Amino acid sequence: MFNRLAEQLAKTRNIWDDILLLAARKPVALMIWVIGGSWALNVVDRSTGSDFMSVADPARRVLVIVTIAWFLIRFIRRAEIALVSPEKPLSLWTRPRLAPWVSC
Repeated sequence: MFNRLAEQLAKTRNIWDDILLLAARKPVALMIWVIGGSWALNVVDRSTGSDFMSVADPARRVLVIVTIAWFLIRFIRRAEIALVSPEKPLSLWTRPRLAPWVSC
């Protein structure tokens, strides 16, 4: 799925979609595992009547927060590289404006 999306996004002139996709690949895969594993543990917990989800639910929440933070770090790191990269400078249309009085 990511490969097909990467092919489509490579056709655009906007660099931000490429950065977003690169930053999201691994965190999305981890999020799928976390949510799927949590769902499977919930099914097992209900069928066995154990109290395992009282431990697994906080761990799932922590993993979701860590995954979101991981994505943000990857996105910011790649955006920083793109903003200061001399070989592929961003145009004035794609550069974020810090303030009206600051020129990019």
